[in-house]
Amino acid sequence: MIVDYITDVAGAIRTKTLNSDVMHWVIIRKVTVLFAVVLAAAMLDDWILATAMLRTGQQTAARSSGRRQYSSTLAAKAYP
Repeated sequence: MIVDYITDVAGAIRTKTLNSDVMHWVIIRKVTVLFAVVLAAAMLDDWILATAMLRTGQQTAARSSGRRQYSSTLAAKAYP
């Protein structure tokens, strides 16, 4: 992404169209694309995790509630 930005700046200097307003929108466009890629990766990760849990027969749970589920499992084993 940094290399892409540098090549954009070099191209703008070469064509003598270097403008702060244009470069501002270039940065916004690149940040938006980066956000979309990170969001897609997070969604894909959750989807793969949920699919793997369903295939192995485990209950699907949010990652934050994983500790609570684990601790209740330990409590059930400690007090039969």
